[in-house]
Amino acid sequence: MCLPIQLGFAACLLPALILVPPARGPILLVPIMPGSGSHLAADMIAQGARLVAPGPTRGSLVVDGDRDRIVAGLLRRGVVPMSAVLVDCGEKESRR
Repeated sequence: MCLPIQLGFAACLLPALILVPPARGPILLVPIMPGSGSHLAADMIAQGARLVAPGPTRGSLVVDGDRDRIVAGLLRRGVVPMSAVLVDCGEKESRR
């Protein structure tokens, strides 16, 4: 009887751990409302973030910086911050 409860808890906790942006490091910013991505890059630079690359979806952006400075107010603005660790955002160098 305890196993289903534990599995349910793990099923809820795992996505949360994957999606929570790190305290410091790469953060994927995904605009989910029309117009919520406008001025996103400029706003992130003003918050001390370093632009890394465009994100995997239209209007999304990968930045590197301090979560506490970056994510304040983003949800109200229609931008969802999440961990960018699983996002492949760079070109791989070929070694010959």
